[in-house]
Amino acid sequence: MALEYSMLRNSIHMPGGETDAEFANDSRQSFRARNWLASPWNIQAGRVDWKLSPSTSLTTSLSYLFSQRYLVWKNEDGGAEDPDAIDPLTHAFVPREVQKESFHNATAESRLVTTHRIGNVPGTVAMGIRLFSGEMLRLGGGHGTTGADFDTTTAVGVPFGSNLRFTTASAAVFLQDALRLTDHVTITPGVRFEYVRSSATGYTDTASCFLPRTFLYPLLGVGFEYGKPGAAQFYGNISQAYRPVLYESLTPFASAARVDPSLQSARGFNADLGVRGSVGGALRYDLGACNLRYGNRIGTVSGTDPDGTPFAAIANVGTSVHAGLEGYAEANLSSLLRVPPKVGSLGIFTSLAYGHAQYVSGAFAGNQVELAPNIIARVGATYTLGRLSSALQWGHTAPSYGDANTSVEGDGLGAGLIPSYTVVDWSGSASISKVLGLTFGINRKQDKNRADQRRYSDHRGEVASEGECSERNRGSESNRHRYPTAQEPNQRRIDPA
Repeated sequence: MALEYSMLRNSIHMPGGETDAEFANDSRQSFRARNWLASPWNIQAGRVDWKLSPSTSLTTSLSYLFSQRYLVWKNEDGGAEDPDAIDPLTHAFVPREVQKESFHNATAESRLVTTHRIGNVPGTVAMGIRLFSGEMLRLGGGHGTTGADFDTTTAVGVPFGSNLRFTTASAAVFLQDALRLTDHVTITPGVRFEYVRSSATGYTDTASCFLPRTFLYPLLGVGFEYGKPGAAQFYGNISQAYRPVLYESLTPFASAARVDPSLQSARGFNADLGVRGSVGGALRYDLGACNLRYGNRIGTVSGTDPDGTPFAAIANVGTSVHAGLEGYAEANLSSLLRVPPKVGSLGIFTSLAYGHAQYVSGAFAGNQVELAPNIIARVGATYTLGRLSSALQWGHTAPSYGDANTSVEGDGLGAGLIPSYTVVDWSGSASISKVLGLTFGINRKQDKNRADQRRYSDHRGEVASEGECSERNRGSESNRHRYPTAQEPNQRRIDPA
């Protein structure tokens, strides 16, 4: 049995966006000095493992998330070129916008694993159920203060520009069977059925569109492994996957961004083939090739209205295919060189991912997929001595695009080229006792300018990078790498059909 509680408290002073030219000239400058973000996060989790018999076990886990997110930033009146300056008439800054969000999510999952035989073929069956219920409340466009510090106070009697309540309920059942056909060959077919029901109510001041949606996803997959103990193992998997429409796609920030009312969930499949193993306990490696077909992909399209106003639209932009090679290797130099343990253990590692992501259908066929760099490389070293450990890593990410149009110049609406960047990270830890330890981490960009995202906003659009993100599709269990109030003017109401 295990119980966990995780918490995060932060207050981030956010820089404002810049044009490409401003970013190239000085990536550390900011035109928005009064923007703040805070996200107090709380997660409670529990897990119980039962050994029902020598061949059967049951694992049940429960988790509950109750968290908030607060955003305070200069409002968008006046457009991108309006400076955040003191008004000579009022002798004060213009009031900022305030956004408040709260999240309440509960998840329960049970997984039963048992061994069996079909004739002379032994196998291990895993089956289970997962239930989820989530609610998100979003208040946006609040009339905030004229100050510069983190303050979510709003004007009395002035309603928020948007007031939305999102709910999601889902249930999934899965079954997979790892069949050991021989001592060296294992094949694992699997199936998963997932039910999803989402709804939204309230009003918003942006071009949002959402009706209650119900989906039932049957997902199939199969995986295999071939190899002898202590020797190289060959593996392969293919599984169906889906990616539902997310809240962020339905209510984008800023009036300059809009949503296609016919937005649909994405479907596809992913496959991989590779080999992994170790040599003498001093070298480990994993080399593989992968292919992902992403149908009905949700992406960003930039354009211009007849009156010349630029916009960014979130829509199903077509089908994309992602093909690539991945490799990872780790060597224990101390073991290879037979260094005495008393001087510690030194290791080196490297990982390289090369991918080619391209639209193969739709209006953008032939274009590179947005936010999909061709190369991501990591090289580093680790050192351990007793209770002390440290790691140094160099990482490089190739350039990518912010929209499906593969626009090079940015317009402040998420479009434009995202330059390549290089980062060096250094981290370390010290174990003081069984219950107490210290950790630290430092990262430093090597490039003069670094950004890895573009903002959907009427503000200047390029944002100095603060980290990296990735997305994963939900696949079948056989995938090895399992990875309101009265309406105000200009408010659009969202109600169930």
